[in-house]
Amino acid sequence: MVKEFLDFLAEQFPDRSKDVLRKGSILWRVQKGHDTEPQYDEKKTLVYKMPVPHEKLRMMPDPAKVGCGRANPKGIAYPYLATNPMTAIHEVRPWVGADVTVAAFEVSRDLRIVDFSEHSGKHRPGPGPREWANDFALGRKRPPRTAEEIKEALLYHVDNAFSRPVSLDDEEIEYLPTQIIAELVRRKGYDGIAYKSVFSGGRKDAYNFALFELENANYINSCMCTVTEVQVDVDGPYDYGWRPGCPKGFTEAFKTPDDSRVAGSP
Repeated sequence: MVKEFLDFLAEQFPDRSKDVLRKGSILWRVQKGHDTEPQYDEKKTLVYKMPVPHEKLRMMPDPAKVGCGRANPKGIAYPYLATNPMTAIHEVRPWVGADVTVAAFEVSRDLRIVDFSEHSGKHRPGPGPREWANDFALGRKRPPRTAEEIKEALLYHVDNAFSRPVSLDDEEIEYLPTQIIAELVRRKGYDGIAYKSVFSGGRKDAYNFALFELENANYINSCMCTVTEVQVDVDGPYDYGWRPGCPKGFTEAFKTPDDSRVAGSP
């Protein structure tokens, strides 16, 4: 079954690689923090450590330090780059007041990229979990899915698996499905993958790339930024199954723009 799925997925690669990442394109990478440069007075006494952007080596993925990523296993360095600096900053999930180093990279040659962004963030094809649960409870049978519906459902899950936010709390095994797919793309002779970023920063061109070779993107320069605002939006509150939904007080509190209400009040 796994082989059949991977064979099916590989058949989709030519249709998903129409857009070539052109030589000279500028992509962006961000790391939290900054370096410091010592400043001395005329007596050679250290008086100040001036914040400066991270140097090139810090902005390049280090095979000796790199952990598991959505496309790479531990110890394999793939550069993850974004289409714009704001998306790259959002991807590292900085806190308000944090300093970040933003680096620009130039694509060194035309790259063949497989795009896993088409279905990201779109409505899930076919009935959702609640619809299936309701039909099951009422004893209703649904007609079997067509081949096209199955194809769309599979591609939906693959695309959203790549765009799903990850954190340091995720287990390494959770990366395994997307790593297997990325390795399949690499073995088919492509240079990397593209996927939609859920951290758009309000931009429509919020895409990420995972390139399979470090030399395919050359470091240009870097600068520092300080994060001044982090916006959080939520979908909810909600509940699942046949249990009652969230109490009225919760839903009203989420919709109320009045910050003067007492924290913790129903």
